[in-house]
Amino acid sequence: MPDQAGLDPARLHVGWTEDGWQLTYDLSYLHPDWGQLIQTYQVISQDYEGQYIYESSFALYKRGERVGSSFASYPKPLKAELWKVIFAVKRRFFEEIEPDIVTHFIKQEHSVEQRYQLYAKYLNLPEYELVRSNHDFTYFRLPAANAGRVAG
Repeated sequence: MPDQAGLDPARLHVGWTEDGWQLTYDLSYLHPDWGQLIQTYQVISQDYEGQYIYESSFALYKRGERVGSSFASYPKPLKAELWKVIFAVKRRFFEEIEPDIVTHFIKQEHSVEQRYQLYAKYLNLPEYELVRSNHDFTYFRLPAANAGRVAG
């Protein structure tokens, strides 16, 4: 997965919902069975300095389905292309919103380290510190990156 994917504006829908920020991306060009990637960022709290804490989640949907699916059974090269899109979507959120704190909860505890390494490599954001725990990892905006910004 050496390169970042570019996002085709025709496949993209971005906006705020009452729960937070959401980006929907059409994946059908990658595989005929695939439908949508829905990436959401929900404000779950504020820290003692008033900075918003976002929780990140994404779901993959097969064409025509309303319940998220696992794409684990697809060939590794195809999944690598999918991860490029996922990271491009996540990068767009960080670039547009400039959040202070974003938590990524990992459902399978055994895969936290593997997923952490993947994010550290492909969502390497110099203005953030990436911190891992047993069930999640969190991006914290560095103080120098916050200079002159209003919390949020």
